Amino acid sequence: MILLLACGASPSEPLLCLPQECVVFEAREAARDGESEQAFELCSTLNGAWEDECWFLAADTLDLTGPEAFEACRMARRYERQCLGHALTRQAEALFDEGATEAEALRVLTEGFARHYPTPRARSEAQRLVEAEVARRE
Repeated sequence: MILLLACGASPSEPLLCLPQECVVFEAREAARDGESEQAFELCSTLNGAWEDECWFLAADTLDLTGPEAFEACRMARRYERQCLGHALTRQAEALFDEGATEAEALRVLTEGFARHYPTPRARSEAQRLVEAEVARRE
């Protein structure tokens, strides 16, 4: 037997979902409201694929960067690399917004990618992000 619940963005627009999926939706709403602690508490109540999805979604919705993003992405297990890629893309934008040079951005982003890739690949991933951000700003 599969238990479906009504959940969603509002009572007027309920959505049929599995119980854990409803918690993911609640965490996303908390993240949209800037309530990171509440979002992460909700994600921590889940397990398996739903927990991984929840952490990834919360980190993305909160636009996390830096150490906070790395921790949330680590919790996203099966989506950790994708989560990290999104967080480092946001970090690249922020670095250039703050006036960082290409060399500074490359160093910071290489350190971030080195959490998952060997140094040569980390550097090439960081270089790709830097080049994309430079091109976007031209």
